[in-house]
Amino acid sequence: MDAENDCSPCGQGKYSGTAGSNSENNCQSCPLGSYSTSSGANSVGTCTSCAAGKSNPNTGSISEGACDVCPPDTFCIQRSGSPAQCTGNTTSLAQSKVSTDCVCKPGHFGSNGGPCAACASGTYKPQKGLGSCTNCAVNTFSELSSQTDESTCQKCPIDSSTENLLGQSSVDDCVCNQGHYEGPDDANAVWTCDECLLGTYKNSPGNFDCFNCPVNTFLTLFGANFSSQCELCTPFSTSPEASKSNTTCQCIAGYYGNGQIGCTPCPMGTYNDLTNQAQCKVCAAGKYNALTAQTSEGSCTSCPANTVAVDPGNTAKNDCKCKSGYTGPNGGTCTACIAGTYKNLPGLAACSLCGTGKYNAFTAKTSQSDCLACSSNSNSPQKSIAIDACTCNSGFTGPNGGACTGCVAGKYKIATGEAVCTSCATGKFSGALAQTAESTCTSCSSNSNSPLTSTVITACTCNSGHTGPNGGACTGCVAGKYKIATGEAVCTSCATGKFSGALAQTAESTCTSCSSNSNSPQTSTVITACTCNSGHTGPNGGACTGCVAGKYKIATGEAVCTSCATGKFSGALAQTAESTCTSCSSNSNSPQTSTAITACTCNSGYTGQNGATCSGCIAGTYKILPGAAACTLCVTGKFSTTLAATSDVCQDCKAGSYSAKTGNKAQSECDNCPAGTFSISAAAISSDTCTFCEAGKFQMSTGADSSSDCSQCPVGKSRPFGNL
Repeated sequence: MDAENDCSPCGQGKYSGTAGSNSENNCQSCPLGSYSTSSGANSVGTCTSCAAGKSNPNTGSISEGACDVCPPDTFCIQRSGSPAQCTGNTTSLAQSKVSTDCVCKPGHFGSNGGPCAACASGTYKPQKGLGSCTNCAVNTFSELSSQTDESTCQKCPIDSSTENLLGQSSVDDCVCNQGHYEGPDDANAVWTCDECLLGTYKNSPGNFDCFNCPVNTFLTLFGANFSSQCELCTPFSTSPEASKSNTTCQCIAGYYGNGQIGCTPCPMGTYNDLTNQAQCKVCAAGKYNALTAQTSEGSCTSCPANTVAVDPGNTAKNDCKCKSGYTGPNGGTCTACIAGTYKNLPGLAACSLCGTGKYNAFTAKTSQSDCLACSSNSNSPQKSIAIDACTCNSGFTGPNGGACTGCVAGKYKIATGEAVCTSCATGKFSGALAQTAESTCTSCSSNSNSPLTSTVITACTCNSGHTGPNGGACTGCVAGKYKIATGEAVCTSCATGKFSGALAQTAESTCTSCSSNSNSPQTSTVITACTCNSGHTGPNGGACTGCVAGKYKIATGEAVCTSCATGKFSGALAQTAESTCTSCSSNSNSPQTSTAITACTCNSGYTGQNGATCSGCIAGTYKILPGAAACTLCVTGKFSTTLAATSDVCQDCKAGSYSAKTGNKAQSECDNCPAGTFSISAAAISSDTCTFCEAGKFQMSTGADSSSDCSQCPVGKSRPFGNL
């Protein structure tokens, strides 16, 4: 038999270039983008490539039918495993073969194979492939890019244009025609071009507002194109900018009438400071105006000094007459009436004299009532022309010509004239007014006094060291009190911490201070009222000493100090609260009345320096007594899992194990007897307790605790003593 003919050929779609292959699994598949119809192929060159325009995503294909036509928008070169996508806004037909088969999409321009740029807003391109974008026509625009049809070019709003420009990209490129302006947006949020309003015009296209007709003109047409269409108002009338009709034409200041018909100048004696007035304003009384068409009240000239024109609308200076209180010719110089005279009517008349018992100290007076009577309680001679001719009566005082007031309570005056009233002496008072004799002043009661000029009995106030109501009886201050000031104030108690046994005292210095570290209530009268403060102890009225360290005292008085409780300490002196006793840290304690943190010693089962943190004894240790001693280690052959143990709780290492070290924390820290040995002893401290299995037996595990753990050697095998 031919050994070579016993080899099987690789199947279709496969090949093998290696001799000695022992399995079809050693045959390699034709690669992506190819196929093979032959069997027994010995190289990849026998695999036929898929034609350009087709692709095959699989290996090991056995027929040309495995090559699929590339879909649109892709291309496939020869032996393509998968279609390549057209990129950069390009497209292609099915079964395209090279990248240049990808041409620009409609709405895009560029070279075949891309990339292709989008047609800008204001342009479009309906066909694919090469070629440039077309501009939107005149008076149209397109705000979108990548457009493919002329229909995307929208018409400009009515009454607007692009001013013969192509390719406009926004509605804002459309400008309103002459006589139109950009109005508010319509219901579709698109702006419109509206006709210029009445009173406005626009003489060129553009998206700007219409111009206002200037002042003194008006315009009654919509959509006006020229400024010459603005009509002038009638003479001496005016209108604001953008006036819509001649009804806005109003007569200017200084004129009156209807601005649509004609305006008349204001006559003499009048003026107009406003526009659009039906009549002129009359110059006020006291003024005159000899000119026409005047525009302000300032054109009305004031009459000369001290004259008046009684009626309004005066047109000449002679209309001005001397006013009341003055005399002289009409339109001439007017002089004031002298003191002691008056004149109550305007004109040429002379001034009148004041009557007897009165006076007039001023000029230019206009009424008989200006001749003033002397003030109450004073008098003057006839025909007085000055107020100082009036002098005060007895019992009254004041400057000559001034107000005369009665002597106030506490004073009196015997003579007439401007002398002042005399005061009642200290220690006396008088409540009567306008008195004329000293006998009206009454004396105060015992232990009281009053200031000069006192007017009521209550001005009599108690002296220092005495108290009582003003004007009443005054008594001395009792023991434990004093009073510095005069008056009806109550006596002041000696302050807390002081005492006094004297009567009618006038100074705080009479209050004696308690000894150091003691206090007394207000108004104390004896030394035994002084009691020791909190934090101090001693007899009432005696010396007080501070509580020693480790003690405190909350209340005042002679009680002894209280010791800090066990588990607490205090190093401070004279403490007033139990809170000054500081607790020892956790797991420590101290005796009563401890004075330092070092009095805090660790409890049983805990260790640490006195006054420091106490840590629990770890597993494998214990501590029976309190104090700073270290925890005791479990002895060899034993262990303990207990934390903070307060007694020897160490357990034996079990049989089959031993430990030569101290402080074991668990059975697992005891060493097991090795394989081939066993131990029946607990708490063993060395491997010497581990006994070998007898000859002919073996034992493979550690930690055996009985000879029964040793097994017989199997038939045909032996083991001497001392071996595994």
